[in-house]
Amino acid sequence: MRDLSKYEEQFISMIGTSEETAVRCRDLPFSPREARYVTASLRQKGVPVVTSDAGYWVASDQDDIDRTVAVLRSKGRETLKSAAFLKTCKPRCNP
Repeated sequence: MRDLSKYEEQFISMIGTSEETAVRCRDLPFSPREARYVTASLRQKGVPVVTSDAGYWVASDQDDIDRTVAVLRSKGRETLKSAAFLKTCKPRCNP
């Protein structure tokens, strides 16, 4: 695992270690945007931060990781689908 920033270390120290002890974003001193950024950074560094409606936690087993991966892939597919539909739209001019 690469060196962690103080924000990454703080984030890890505040989130749970199971879904039962997960911490919701609103209970963290991070904005939702900051939490997503830190989570992405930690994952890139090999820290298995996962999430559900329960909140954020560090995965303790492969099932935690698999569930989060499935959700991320689904969101990715929906985002790509939305982008494809948008690409077919024509701009509208306001009179």
